[in-house]
Amino acid sequence: MSLKLVNPNDKDWTRHRYLMEVGVGYSSWHFLVWANDMGEAIDELGDYCAEHAPGLLNDKDEMIAEYNSNMEKGMSEEGAWNEATMDMIQCGNDGMCFFNSWEVNAVEDPSRKMLKELTKE
Repeated sequence: MSLKLVNPNDKDWTRHRYLMEVGVGYSSWHFLVWANDMGEAIDELGDYCAEHAPGLLNDKDEMIAEYNSNMEKGMSEEGAWNEATMDMIQCGNDGMCFFNSWEVNAVEDPSRKMLKELTKE
């Protein structure tokens, strides 16, 4: 199994590293992200995936289309957005990356043993 290092240059000034798993079962991907908190880690991972693995993210155009459809049905802006992004984790520094919430797992400060197990062939 491979482990992708998202932002190793940030390890000197961040407090934590997060082992992030995206996907389920045999199709899951593992990432190591350095950040000061979980929210920051999710944003870093979202930005990384947008550039390097866009297939792991939900299509933001579909979400925007659903939002617009909800607005046309007379929903409030907040209600339309909440409905369009239900069960999603909004991420990325621009806020326009989305993961399915049931497909993301994280471990804060994983042990070296855990990381070594993941990188075994």
